[in-house]
Amino acid sequence: MQNADLVAEYFSVIGDRKTDLQTRILYAKKCLSLFVGKGDTIVIDGTLRAGVMIEISSLRGKTSKRLLKSYLNGLANQRYNKVKIVSIDIAKIDYNSLKKVSDNKYVCKAFFEKIYVDNRDKISAHQDLTKHEVIITMEINEADRDGIEYHVPPVFGDIVAIEDSTK
Repeated sequence: MQNADLVAEYFSVIGDRKTDLQTRILYAKKCLSLFVGKGDTIVIDGTLRAGVMIEISSLRGKTSKRLLKSYLNGLANQRYNKVKIVSIDIAKIDYNSLKKVSDNKYVCKAFFEKIYVDNRDKISAHQDLTKHEVIITMEINEADRDGIEYHVPPVFGDIVAIEDSTK
């Protein structure tokens, strides 16, 4: 799915210290455009929220939630040498979670893994693998007058950390 590939690419560029800061910040903005509300205030289930959230986990089992906009800004300025998305496969959709929320709109969960690689000392590398669950909203429109069905690209919602490990 094209948007999933873009999210993976954007996270990788934002987290690569070899890429200049201005480019990393630009990619953070591009990444936000693929999420509900584009990183700005949103209404979910009738509740006003400051934006899409991402849950961050640690190897000690602690989790915290941050605004995705703040997280991506921090990622662009982070201390790790590289962040790599190893998998963001929409084929890993949890079909049991698929819910119809309106005539043409569906919500479901998908999964991806993110690896933080830290080799500041240039000798040894530390890798932190986090598995995430993300809410996806998909809109499937009925056939237009030519009989061609079209789909609006999916948008992503809150990201929840479901497992953290080190390599």
